[in-house]
Amino acid sequence: MPDKDVKNTTSDQKEPTNTQQAEPTSDDYKKQIDALKKEIEELKKQASSTKKADVLEPILSKLEAFEQKLSILERLEEERKRKEEEEILKSLSETERLKYELKRKEEQMEKLKKELEESFGKKAQELEAKLKAYEEEKARLMQAAAKARTLEAATRFGAYNPEQVYLLIKDFLVPGEDGEVYARVKDATGEYIQQPVEEFLKDFLSRPENKNLVKAAAAVGEGATPSGAEGAPTNVSSNKQDSEVMKFFKSLPSEKQAMIKQEAAISGLPIEDVAYVYYVRHRKAQEYKQRHRR
Repeated sequence: MPDKDVKNTTSDQKEPTNTQQAEPTSDDYKKQIDALKKEIEELKKQASSTKKADVLEPILSKLEAFEQKLSILERLEEERKRKEEEEILKSLSETERLKYELKRKEEQMEKLKKELEESFGKKAQELEAKLKAYEEEKARLMQAAAKARTLEAATRFGAYNPEQVYLLIKDFLVPGEDGEVYARVKDATGEYIQQPVEEFLKDFLSRPENKNLVKAAAAVGEGATPSGAEGAPTNVSSNKQDSEVMKFFKSLPSEKQAMIKQEAAISGLPIEDVAYVYYVRHRKAQEYKQRHRR
């Protein structure tokens, strides 16, 4: 008899253990699914912002595990909903059942519509980001091509410092529809036209005010090679201009001076040469203002 009592007692003690594990509710699944989706989005951002293999590998591994877990949770939630619906449908009449199923179908259609809209929205954002990246890369390549063409032509036309000539004219350069590089200038009627960069550069270096940019022995437009005659200046500006340029440079705000110094460091040019570019622009702006005051 005592053995039987002991067995009954043991059985009574085990029963609550079986009832303690309640089946997850809809809210339980929703919280877990939402939390996982948030984690997945964060991991995707981390993965897209790093290119180091040793950092990227554990992120991708964790991302894969989270996506698998999310897929399992979504299947479990769908199964829970299916069972719940079966229980509901058992208690309904045929008319009520059809009405209920119609409502569920409408809800499913709305959910699918929302998912499609979100998917298209994300896809559109991805495509826009790719397009922007392509445009930025195209602009970079066009700028590099424009600089190469300018340096080549400036050297051929006998410029003292082709890099500085490029800095002087780069704001005029634009890409053409044919993939070539042009200078955007006004014609005699005041209309903007696209002029081949070599032709524009030839005209630019032939102007009297720019004669100091070209070695005296070089024939601009004739394809002559700079002679490098003895005694020829090695800078783009004369001593008098040097003093004027540096005076102009020192009169600039400290922020502007810092910008010129930074540009000189990046381009490898002396500060005087970069300052000369801004000096010429300033001088031309002043001349333009004086002409329009008359």
